Parts: sequence; C-alpha cells; structure tokens
Amino acid sequence: MTKRYLRLSIFTLVIALMFVFMSFSTFKVNAEGTFSGEGHTSATEGDDLVYTLNNTNALTYSETTGEYNFITFKFRPNSYFGGDDGAHLTLYIPTGSSYVSFKIMNYWKALTVLNYSLDYSSATTLFEAVNYANNNGGGWTNTDEWYDVKIGYNTNYFYFEVGGVGFNIPNTNHYDLRGKQPFFGVWACTPSVKNFALSNNTDWIKWSGNFDESVENESIVYTANDTAEIKRLNSTFAGSVDTVEFKVKYNEVYAGDTANISFYVSNGSAVIRMYIYPFWNLIATEFYNADVTVKTADGKGNNYTSIGTHGVWDPTNEWITIKYEFASKNNTAYINNELVYKTCTDYEFDFSECTFFFTVWGCKPSIKDITLSNNNVAPAHTVV
Repeated sequence: MTKRYLRLSIFTLVIALMFVFMSFSTFKVNAEGTFSGEGHTSATEGDDLVYTLNNTNALTYSETTGEYNFITFKFRPNSYFGGDDGAHLTLYIPTGSSYVSFKIMNYWKALTVLNYSLDYSSATTLFEAVNYANNNGGGWTNTDEWYDVKIGYNTNYFYFEVGGVGFNIPNTNHYDLRGKQPFFGVWACTPSVKNFALSNNTDWIKWSGNFDESVENESIVYTANDTAEIKRLNSTFAGSVDTVEFKVKYNEVYAGDTANISFYVSNGSAVIRMYIYPFWNLIATEFYNADVTVKTADGKGNNYTSIGTHGVWDPTNEWITIKYEFASKNNTAYINNELVYKTCTDYEFDFSECTFFFTVWGCKPSIKDITLSNNNVAPAHTVV
C-alpha cells in the first residue's frame, strides 16, 4: 500500500512539474542572442558580460525572434566628455527603409531621436534634444556608475527612460519597429553596455507627464504642475476601448474663458479631442489630423444643464465625474451621470489600438480614478 501511494505521489509530482515547465515555455520574454561587430571589446565583470565600444562601427544583436517591443540595457560612460558636446551612444532600430536612432548625448545629458536614411546620408529629427529632468547639461559626472535604459515602441509612440526618468515621444510617422534587429553605434566616446534584453513588455504602459502625484483616500491623484500636458498613456491598448471615465477637481476659479481640460483619442492617423471648459460649463468634441496641428471637423458640444449655461463649476474642491462613450457612429458625454450630449454621426474613426492622453490649458486641475474600458457601445441609430 505504501509503495502504491509513493508511486501515485511521484506521478502527481511529475505531472505538476510538466505543467510548470509548460507554463514557463509559453512565457518567453527575452530574446537569446549575442553581440557581434568590429570596434568593440568584451570582458566579464563579476557575472556580467560587458561590451565596450571604441569606434563608430556597429555592434549588432544577433537574435530578434518574436514581436519584441521593449529594449532594456545598462550603460556606463567610462569617461567625462566635457570637451565634446557631440559625444554619444546611439541605439539604432531598422524600419526596413531607414533607421530610427535613440541618441544618448553624454555631455548634455540629453536625448535626441533621429530617422536616418539607409546610407546614413540624410537624417530627419523626430524629437529635438531634451535634457534628463533636473540634470540640465553637465554630463554624467559619475563615470563608474551603470545607468538603466528602457526603450519601448509601438506605431503611435516611443518611450525612453534612463535612470528612472522617462519621456513620451510621438511616433508621428508610425514606424513599426517590432521584431527588428537593433544595434549600437558611438561617436567620440567609449561607453560600455551590458544586460541587454528584448521583451514583449506591458509594464511600460503607464500614465506619465507633467504632473504631481499624491494619494487621497487610496486613490492616486494627478495634479497638473504646468498648463500643459498632464497625463499620457504611453502605449496602445490591445483591442478596442470605447469608454473613459475620470474625476476632475478644478482647484481654483478660472476666470479665463479659454481654460480647458482635454481628453484625446488617437488612432495614428486622426485624433478626437473631447474638451471641457470649466468657465463655460461646456463639453464638446473636435477632430484633428494625426499630430493635432490641423482641425478637420467640429463635433458635438453642449452646456452642463444642471449648472446652467454660464458660470464656473463651484466649489473648486468638488470632484466632478466625467464619462465619455465613443463608437464609430456616436459620441456621448456625461457629467456627474447626467447626459450632456449624444451624437449620431459616422466619424469613420477606427477605435482599435488607440492611444489616450490628457492636456490642460490655462488651468492646473487634479485628475483621479482614470479608467478605460470596452463596453461595446452601440451607435445611437443609423444615419440615413
């Protein structure tokens, strides 16, 4: 009897281990590969293989199997480039007809994103040089320190982060970099890189932007610290999203009648802007081109009837619930669960794989409890 139970226990353990290994084998996130190319040396430091670049030849990664959309690595400057403002380490990703490059400039402690032609004879600036947060120039003074770098990409946005400070970079040309073979290049410096990895990463999907973050009754509150972009969702959702809900607190009375909070939906080729004017109690929609520089059409707008047709929302410490529902043939807005407007116009807008972000102008509101969901919103009726 004891032997029988022993055999059953061993069999059960084997089956359990099989399921464990099967689950791990279906969750492959890192591409296994090595670097190759002229102009670099490699050496082991502790348990890490470190590559040091010493000229402008490419250091190329060998494997890119899978739809990888996220790159992580560590880099070390090795020396202080105080006399050469052009020294840089660059990660290149081919698009098929060009190269998108993420240039880390040592002296300025800044990032520039460029698109190079295949022969490198011409380049277009995709994102002008920007300093890393409070480190406005001066280079990396600690040349022995390893800095964590993260680069994410989809067809709407790039994401870049170094040392925990990140930037959202619009991918206005909608380059598809998934599954492409990345490589490094350097100019006028000899940095080192290690712990390079590729992954299908969803952890980088987060709200970020120019705001202060606090906690209020277990809710994260985002308060604009400038009259500019407050929050951006840094990636597309898989599938469709057709409902957004959030709470707004205006913090102060906005005498300027153009002060507004706007929520944007971008599908890569067009943008819907749903904006709220607190002074006018007005909520409305507009349509723009991909980079929000040209308005292509007006949508529906209306006043918040419970308040009236004029006068600010008061008191300013009240949380106001805003909800939008959007489908291909209708757009509906609610304030504090009251219907403000509903349209039934065919927008000819694809709401799948969209990106979402807020901007503010002339005001510094707080936003919390942001939710995006797919509620299968149906059109109000078919336009004939």
